[in-house]
Amino acid sequence: MVGMATRRRGRPGLASLLPIDRQLAVVGDVRTAPITIREEGGRPYKPVLALWADAASGQIWGSAIGPAGAGATALVEAILTPGPPPYDVRGALPGRLIVFRPDLADELRSMLGDGIRVEVIAPLAEFDEMFSEFFAYLEETNRPTSRLPQEALTLLCRASEQLWRHKPWQYMDDEPAVAIRPQAPGFEERVASVLGAIDEVYGVALYASHADYQRFRKAGEPDRRRRPLEGEHAQPPGAGVTDRSARVLRALRRRAVLLSFDPKEDVHPQYRDQLAKAGWPRRLPMVPTFVALGGDTPPGELTPSEAEQTSLAVEALVSFCAAHEDEIAAGDFPVEGTVAVPFEGQDVVVTLSVPATATRRASKQRSSESA
Repeated sequence: MVGMATRRRGRPGLASLLPIDRQLAVVGDVRTAPITIREEGGRPYKPVLALWADAASGQIWGSAIGPAGAGATALVEAILTPGPPPYDVRGALPGRLIVFRPDLADELRSMLGDGIRVEVIAPLAEFDEMFSEFFAYLEETNRPTSRLPQEALTLLCRASEQLWRHKPWQYMDDEPAVAIRPQAPGFEERVASVLGAIDEVYGVALYASHADYQRFRKAGEPDRRRRPLEGEHAQPPGAGVTDRSARVLRALRRRAVLLSFDPKEDVHPQYRDQLAKAGWPRRLPMVPTFVALGGDTPPGELTPSEAEQTSLAVEALVSFCAAHEDEIAAGDFPVEGTVAVPFEGQDVVVTLSVPATATRRASKQRSSESA
């Protein structure tokens, strides 16, 4: 009726898409990050970082990076993005969201609907410390150049050049994997998966164990047994991708290394110059990039030790593949061999096998026969 106040009905929001854990409360805020993002065709901008912390434990519960001015939108994305262990893929939403600004609270209430309580409290000093730590990490990972010592980067460039010139992805897939077992003290076993057969990413992923490799592959597959919930508990758009990304990282019990190649025009000129000084040929159209991930740590730069282990593993892999190209291309498995890699003043003997389990199966069989 005219002149009568009406109660506005809350529109369905994120709160209607997942179950709500009434016992879970998280504290959150969003702030401008001290890094600059440059996207092709757009103006450089400073993104925002959204963080949620478990109110009971103080641990980071979720995080997300969004475009400038994202505000509450970035906080909602962080609700769907799990923090580091022990937090796993989202099965429920928190019953209480606690923020420091009334304007953020109003936006969150509008976006989430009526099912989740949103409260405002005075700012907490602990959040300043939390953001400072995250910002320091972002600044470190967004440096245009590598912090690796020159000698470590030189080893990586030499191995990467051999890999790029040989291009094993032209005749082998990422499965089966290759076991790389150095026979010299101080060098660790790696399991390699060659990337590039489907022309998306060229390079190699090096895992600390065959078990990690298997868990990683399984975690990356869509879970066809989990049907999307329907009705009020249907998963929001993008939640499946977020969940799968979290499962993939948690599958790596120890750190894995990804060596991949990017078009040189896509990387910072300072990084190209740094690689050239470490021996990477400027005339090549691609440049190598290196990242370590898993092991309950955020993705980041390799340590000098990881750079050394990676360099030896890649050189051994290229030598092995070059010697057995026809067998690998034909799928005539198992293929086993031994190579001697000139490495830092010594010849390191390395045994390799594909599939990665071939040598171990043979060893077990010989042991059982001798018994």
